[in-house]
Amino acid sequence: MPASEGGLLGYTVTVTNVGDEPVNGTLDITVTTDATFMLIGEELSLEGWDIALDPPNPDSRNLMGVLGFGPATITVSGVFFPGWPPSEWHYSGNATGFVFLIYVFASCETLPTPIP
Repeated sequence: MPASEGGLLGYTVTVTNVGDEPVNGTLDITVTTDATFMLIGEELSLEGWDIALDPPNPDSRNLMGVLGFGPATITVSGVFFPGWPPSEWHYSGNATGFVFLIYVFASCETLPTPIP
């Protein structure tokens, strides 16, 4: 399950395996910030994040480079590629927040990613 949390200069994205079995695959993530004024960092992405998660150990990555101001709608979306058999699962979710220069105040949004 990916979750995004605002912070200094951008976001921290954390993936946690809430199941009973290990999960392996590749994750692509995009965080879009729609604020009143955005100079940089309107769209931040991470592609090819290889994950190997044993429950309940999380893995985190930082998406950096935000500069703006105002109330914001934050969209976290992406695709999980589990490897074999070839398939993909899309996920998307929204959160609200506020961008104050280089700091993002945002709610933590947990997005379930369906993995059989």
